[in-house]
Amino acid sequence: MEEKRQSHLELAHSYWEKGFQKGSWAIDATCGNGHDARFLAKMCEGIIVLDIQKKALENTRFLLGDFSHVHFFCQSHERFPDLAYEKPISLIVYNLGYLPGGNKEVTTLTSTTLKSLQRAMDIVLPGGMISLTCYPGHPEGAREE
Repeated sequence: MEEKRQSHLELAHSYWEKGFQKGSWAIDATCGNGHDARFLAKMCEGIIVLDIQKKALENTRFLLGDFSHVHFFCQSHERFPDLAYEKPISLIVYNLGYLPGGNKEVTTLTSTTLKSLQRAMDIVLPGGMISLTCYPGHPEGAREE
């Protein structure tokens, strides 16, 4: 009998659940259509959601519905909002690439992602996690990988 393989998102979610520190916050640094943010919102005290595209934030806001502890910011992940420095952040999630169903020319960039990761290491709690998913099937994704 063949075992069912986990998708990369199922694998990431299992790590997040195991390592998330109760009572802390998370950052979805590239919210896309909101699937990671929805997963995180169910286990976090609060979540900071970022994306450079208004459409991504609209999609995420719609998907999350009534979650009141979600804070949305239309900005690059290159810099975190002040709120991120005021809260206990135990998980920062990046799902790099472009908005599924959106303009494939608007992508995350290696240069801004590296700056963001440096800042992420400065604010994540000791024992916290930074999760990064890359998609090398497009030119910038190949560089990010």
